[in-house]
Amino acid sequence: SVWDRLISPIESSRIAKKSELKDLVHYTNYSALEGIVQARNIWFSLVSEMNDTSEIIAGKEIIESLGDDGNPASAPFLAIREHDPQTWGLMSDVFRHRKNWDHKNTFVSCWSNCNTEYGSHDDLMMWRTYGNEGNGVAMVIDWEAFLDNPAHKDELSFFPVFDETTDDFIVRCTEQFNHFSSLWLSLSRDIYDAHRDVAVRAFSQLVFILAVSHKDKS
Repeated sequence: SVWDRLISPIESSRIAKKSELKDLVHYTNYSALEGIVQARNIWFSLVSEMNDTSEIIAGKEIIESLGDDGNPASAPFLAIREHDPQTWGLMSDVFRHRKNWDHKNTFVSCWSNCNTEYGSHDDLMMWRTYGNEGNGVAMVIDWEAFLDNPAHKDELSFFPVFDETTDDFIVRCTEQFNHFSSLWLSLSRDIYDAHRDVAVRAFSQLVFILAVSHKDKS
């Protein structure tokens, strides 16, 4: 389908990362663990209420700057704007709408892949940062039971997070947007007209996946 072709590179990358998963581990304190056990639920947190309130927004602001005239990475955006201004206008409108909406309506739960080299959840940095300075707990679960549970399959999505510099993020974004732009502009005008809404939704989803998977290394 047009949708699959437009976002196939980033979806392929996400699926590949998922296939590398071992057990998932979540570091927390005893109070949080007690609440999870008593409620028999794992509560997801609003991105806007997390410790790093720039989650998603930071990535989207970088992506927004890529479309500025004169930016070396603006070529894929300029190509769509020049050759298909109607679609570009719709993409821009949806981007502006979702920029803050995603920040205030996205719920996340952060988990780490168990150390693949040692097959262990023991990670000193994670203990210090999220495990109550090493005095907390590490919950280890089977990722398949968590992510592939039929009861939640339509409600949960897995996104690997890249601990990267801004320059690395820009390179990753540019690769994805070059693919998107080249593919969309290679289609016929009839397909433009019939699938414009698909392209707009695919672009919006691509921006979201890139933004939510970015964690600034600095």
